Amino acid sequence: MKYFLYIGLAISSLLGVNVVEAEEISQFSATYTIVPDASVRVVEEITYDFEAESKHGIFRVLKTDHPQPASVWYKNRFVDIEIESVEKNGTNEPFEVSSFGNSTEVKIGDADVFVTGEQTYRIVYTMRGALSYGSAGAELYWNATGNEWEVPIQAVSITVLGPSILPSATCYQGVEGSTERCIVEMSTSS
Repeated sequence: MKYFLYIGLAISSLLGVNVVEAEEISQFSATYTIVPDASVRVVEEITYDFEAESKHGIFRVLKTDHPQPASVWYKNRFVDIEIESVEKNGTNEPFEVSSFGNSTEVKIGDADVFVTGEQTYRIVYTMRGALSYGSAGAELYWNATGNEWEVPIQAVSITVLGPSILPSATCYQGVEGSTERCIVEMSTSS
């Protein structure tokens, strides 16, 4: 089965969003593993620098509506997201998951603990319904970072793994719907 990848990167530093002064995401990396049952296992590592701000943690908002419109084959397109684990700096971190509208929100942090400076969050989750299928094979079309961050994202790295080699990949960056291309590096292993 062929897999195509279309990753839409919404990099907040390129958007005209409200930017909270001093805070930033210095690195956002995600690995998408396409599993034979057609689910996608995701591991995100977010290095968030609170600078001198004292906060309890971060919010990660994941869209649950499929980014491609319904079709003859897909009347209701949605993505089911199951959060498996959350860590901060290598240690399990408390989190709460809630759903509202077309989003799943992960509230990460302890209400009794304040954090400052640079923290690295690792979020592991499984997506079901994220793949599309067409004459060319399976396709993952996903906004990797989302558009909900209120701080700039300085660097983004995306890796996609699957049961076969991905024959092509396309990456876009900027505001939602942008056609500005990102750099795609593809390699094969034996």
